[in-house]
Order: sequence, then C-alpha cells, then structure tokens
Amino acid sequence: MAMFAGTHRRLCALPDCQSPCFEDQDGFVHSYCSRTCSNEALARAKWASLRSSSRNRGGGSDGSRCKLAGCSRTVYVDERSGRVHEFCGRGHANEAMANGKRSSPSRGTGAGKGAPAHEKGTGECSLEGCKELVYRDPVTKVDSKYCSNRHYVAGTAMLNSECIRDGCSRAAWVDEGTGGVLDYCGSRCAGEVGMNYLVGVGVCSLPGCVNPNFVHPRDRQETGYCCEDHRLRATQRSLGPNPEPFVDRTFRGGTTSADDFQLSVLTNRHPEYLSRKQQFMQKWEKPLVGTGVSVLRIFKVQVPKDIRRRTETCMGQVGNVQRRFHGTSCSNVCTFFVDLRGGPCGESTCKVCNICTHGFQLRDNVGDTARRTNFDLRYGDGLYFSSVSGKANDYAELSEKTDRSGKKVRCMFLSSVTVGRAFITYEGKLPPEQCPPPGFDSVVGEKGPALNYPEVVVYKEEAALPTHLIVYALHE
Repeated sequence: MAMFAGTHRRLCALPDCQSPCFEDQDGFVHSYCSRTCSNEALARAKWASLRSSSRNRGGGSDGSRCKLAGCSRTVYVDERSGRVHEFCGRGHANEAMANGKRSSPSRGTGAGKGAPAHEKGTGECSLEGCKELVYRDPVTKVDSKYCSNRHYVAGTAMLNSECIRDGCSRAAWVDEGTGGVLDYCGSRCAGEVGMNYLVGVGVCSLPGCVNPNFVHPRDRQETGYCCEDHRLRATQRSLGPNPEPFVDRTFRGGTTSADDFQLSVLTNRHPEYLSRKQQFMQKWEKPLVGTGVSVLRIFKVQVPKDIRRRTETCMGQVGNVQRRFHGTSCSNVCTFFVDLRGGPCGESTCKVCNICTHGFQLRDNVGDTARRTNFDLRYGDGLYFSSVSGKANDYAELSEKTDRSGKKVRCMFLSSVTVGRAFITYEGKLPPEQCPPPGFDSVVGEKGPALNYPEVVVYKEEAALPTHLIVYALHE
C-alpha cells in the first residue's frame, strides 16, 4: 500500500481515494479516511445491493431505513438468505449496540429496568462453541437462539460478515467482548494489504498451525489465533488460546467464560516441564510392578481466579508451602489426558474436572477416593497429599484408562500445599480431636513402623492448590 513519504501514514483503503487514514484520539489508525469511505468500501466489496423487492419489507418505507438515529440510508438485505437487517451496515449495528439501542431476540419486553429475573431456556446457544442454555424472555416465555445479547450480536455478525480483502471470502474476526466485526479475517490478510501491525509474534494456538497470531487493532494484544476460522475450530474442540510460550494446546473446561479452568499441555521446552518430571520419577520410591513407569505428558493447571486468589492469600499468611502429589479418580467418559482430540468432560462426578473447577474441596469429597480404593483416613477429614508419587499412585487407580497402543495410563495432581505449622507423628492413626491438634495447621505422618511412606494432611480448602496434572504410563 502506498504511504506518504514524509509522514509514513497509510492511505485510505478505498480504491481511488488518496486521503490519509483516519487516526482517532487513542492513536488507533483506521483502514479508511472517513466513515463515508468505510461504508462505500463495504458496499463495493461485501454487501449485496438492496433488492427493490425488499424495500418495503417490515411495514412500509420506515422499515427499510437504518434504525440508527440520524441515518437515512437503506437497510442491508442479505441476498443469500433474503433477510432484511435493521441497519445499513455492521458499523451502524455495532454503534447502536454500544449505545444500548439495538433490538434482538434476547431482549424481550421484560428486559428493561426493573424487569423479571433472567431465565434460561431449554436449548443450547447457537453461537459456535457456546454450551450455555438460551435466554428465555421472562414475559413471553419464548426462547431465543442465543444465551445472551452479546452472543446474539456475535452470532449474527458471523453469519453476515466477510474479510474485506479483495478475493477473500473467509469470515471476518468477531470481537467476543463487544460483538463487533473487524475488517480482516486474520493476520495473513492483514499482512498482505500492509497492515503489519496486526501480525503478531506468537504462533496460532490451534494445534498444527504455525501462522502468526492476529493482533486486535484496538488494544494491540495478540488474540492467540491467526484467524477467526482457527479460533472457532479451537472453541469447538474445547481449546482456548495458549497463555504462554512452549505450550502445545490449552483445554478450557466448564463453559466458555474466561474465568473457567485451563489445562495447558507443556512441551519439553517449557521451563517447568523437566523439574516436575524429575520430581515425579525420583520420588516414586515404591517398588515398581512390571517394567516401570514413564511420564507421557504434563498439564499446567490454571484454576479460576477466585480459587487462586484464595489459596495464594493462605500461602502468604500461613507459609511453609510444599510441592506434593495427590492421586484421585476420573469419570469413565473423561479421556482428554489420554486422547488429546477431546476436552475435559466437565461433569460434577469427575474428580479431576471437579478439582480443576473448584480446587480441593472438603465438603462431599473427603475420603471418597480413599474409600473407593479401600484406604482409611488415618488423620481425620482432611485433604491428603504425599511427597512420594508412588504412594499417590495408589489413589489414582480409578483414573486409569487404556490408550490406543494398549498402555495403562493414569494421572495425578502435583499441588502447592500450605503446610504451615505441622504436627509430626509416627502413629498410624490419630483421634479426631488431634486432627490437627490445637495450634497446628496440618498433620505430617512420617515414614516409620506405622507408615511405609510419608503423607501430609491439611484441613482447609484454601491450603492446597492444584498446579500440574501429570499423565503417566504403567508398563507391564
């Protein structure tokens, strides 16, 4: 694209226009010199012409005019579907949405101030990747196709938007936060027309893609994907953007909220990979059955923000934080750690997903895995960990799966445990009033006549934080 030699400002992207691109007060340089040229470009390159037979749909001439205050242009009609839109183009639709004046299926007559509480419908949201239930109008009891107005805007924008680069018919990038549609589908098209500041340094998070990330033009942050299509494909596979370098892929559990748990598959170049693997192998200690054990992969666990804040506060106040192993069970349908083509099941009965979602919980979970694996609770109702990975393996039996090659595969958590002031014992069991004794934060059972391997028990949920999920194979 041509540039002004002295100022290096880009020229308007509309052919035949030689004016410099508009730069707003935030320093953001737009693709066009003005709104007029932007609308003209959309009309030429993207939007089908308004068919005369559609001009009076919706009830006379008023129904064929853009509903944004002050605009008298005719509304956009999609020739492929015949749908008559409320606005002349996506720019005015986004502007109306920002002003809170855009109507949608997810806003009923009761959606205003003082309206009845939000209700959920029976079907799933139509936005790709969203598993939330649809919105139900509290007055009419009619279900929308989407869970929220934001997803309605994003969904309809995706259906009617394409990249503006000549010759590209891919879907333009949709801003998940606002529902607004950007000009380009991703970094490749942006780079080909000279918008190099929209081409990131990091690599696309969709497994197998090595294209550079697309940079959001407003905040100049990398989106985690090279294009809208790869973002959608990742969402369909329960994947999210990789949060840091040297990560193969990141599973996102629960719903599609940014505060859900994340499980990132670490590559062997990740700075945390080798030390966690070595700790697991060196601290096995128990006699091996068969030919041995090997680490297949390591996930880094990112629990929801409120869980992390709570545990980090406890770490700072109590202290004496140690890395310890915790074996647990896993639902039969949850196979993501064996087959990376699927994501976490998210079921409340799955202990692995439950720990990732809520952290370690005392209520309703204490001793469940121990009872199912025929082990006693030696030191009362608490959260049990061990410095010996081989001991934690005894409690991981119900996580076992068989992979495609026939190997027996299990998983266990590596956790940050806030031990605080520990009551050390060599007894094999303590009475309830000593679990823990007054003035102590935890009980540590040491190796001795009653215990073959050490274990530590804490009695507050915030005293333990799952940080990694280690996947390993037992070789016969």
